[in-house]
Amino acid sequence: MTSAACGADDLSAELQERAALYASEDLNTREIIMDEIQTSLKTVVPDVAADESRLLRFLRANEFRMKQTVDCVKAFYKYKANNPELFTPLPLQEARDIVHSGLIGVLPGRDVQGGRVLYVRIGLWDPETTPMEDLFRLTISLHLKLIQDPETQIGGLRTLEDMEALSWKHVKSLSIPLMRKVSKLFEEAFPARFDGFHNMNESEAIDRLYILIKPFLSTRLKGRNHFHGTEYAELYEYIPKENLPELYGGSVTDRQIQDFTMSLLRDYKGDDFGEGGTVKIAKTEDKIASATMVSDSTYGSYRRVDPS
Repeated sequence: MTSAACGADDLSAELQERAALYASEDLNTREIIMDEIQTSLKTVVPDVAADESRLLRFLRANEFRMKQTVDCVKAFYKYKANNPELFTPLPLQEARDIVHSGLIGVLPGRDVQGGRVLYVRIGLWDPETTPMEDLFRLTISLHLKLIQDPETQIGGLRTLEDMEALSWKHVKSLSIPLMRKVSKLFEEAFPARFDGFHNMNESEAIDRLYILIKPFLSTRLKGRNHFHGTEYAELYEYIPKENLPELYGGSVTDRQIQDFTMSLLRDYKGDDFGEGGTVKIAKTEDKIASATMVSDSTYGSYRRVDPS
């Protein structure tokens, strides 16, 4: 297997340095690790084992740790088999309505690590016209599209959530079982590294609620949750000021965010991970955990952020 087969020749010298820093990607050992992963998976998910480009996404997300990568691959394809409806893209017009409402988008510029930033303004959600499941389907589609890009695989993903105008109407419309189901995907099975969740304009009630649940969160997850309130300048440490929306002192307009997000969706031809050619991972009833917190013992997208 050549380094070109693993995609090394597609990376600039700068990206190779970032891959080493953020994804623990070592060109001297990557071929060996890839061979070992393929051997481990060829009787479980043969289509994935034969596709180095797909495997590379899982490896980068898991910082080239063998066991976590294998576990993540298995968990992802089992989750997909159990929840196919969440991987079905919204019709483009329905997605456009959500994006143009300002509710969900992707910032055109990157964060300080070269990762992508999902932008959510939950107060703009109208539960009477847009089912919560549609929001998650759109979010999953956007994430799957974003990680097709090697620079994003290396730089990771970040979420900027503005809680202004969040009301009881929104809270009472939340589906806790659905939230648990989707959190299970992102906590345990998604082939991406989530580097931060930045909450803006949150109310005092939200801050108090977080203080109550914080002791139950893993150290890694606590380190990735940020509550900035109206201190917008704090964001500049993570996302360059010029890449932020105008609301937070940046230069990016709502129209630019909407246009960029729609360009991603128009180019998204659907999930390219396939079914994995699974022969050993049975489709079973998805058991939703009784709690949504991530313990230090679980593998997954949040835990993968820091080396153990």
